Amino acid sequence: MAGPASPSAALDLTVADVLARWPRAARAFLDQRMACVGCEFSTFDSLREALDIHAVPHAAFFAALERTLLNGSALAPGLSQTQGEVE
Repeated sequence: MAGPASPSAALDLTVADVLARWPRAARAFLDQRMACVGCEFSTFDSLREALDIHAVPHAAFFAALERTLLNGSALAPGLSQTQGEVE
């Protein structure tokens, strides 16, 4: 699963768009302690805004995203990818 061609271009996508294009990105959000998965603001906030709101350095998020996409990491055990809730 390929990630964004340019991190700077991805910063302008909404969080919902990022998650729709790269569903495994949910793991990167969770790894950075961001509760964006399932948040009602995800359709309005850009990735840049979400990172700034949560005080997550852009480089740290993109490193986590790259690890997630390249390693094929799934969500944590017991977490449903479609619901984003603990089963």
